[in-house]
Amino acid sequence: MELRVIRHEQPTLSRQRRVERCVERLCQQGCRKVTEVIAELRVGRAVPGMEEMNAADRSRVLHELVSIMSVYRGSCSRK
Repeated sequence: MELRVIRHEQPTLSRQRRVERCVERLCQQGCRKVTEVIAELRVGRAVPGMEEMNAADRSRVLHELVSIMSVYRGSCSRK
């Protein structure tokens, strides 16, 4: 009998990766798109591509996006 190591990923790691991928995907679309998504998430609207996420994960995406955009201090909207 051969022993095999089976790795079980913690659900929180899987969810964190999903959040990270979502944030990366949104950031690749530019700061105007990120600003739009932040506004939508703040009022609780659905955002395409986030249908499979629960409220906690959407909140993490919002937090990450706000944190990233804080570096720009509004310069995105002036372009």
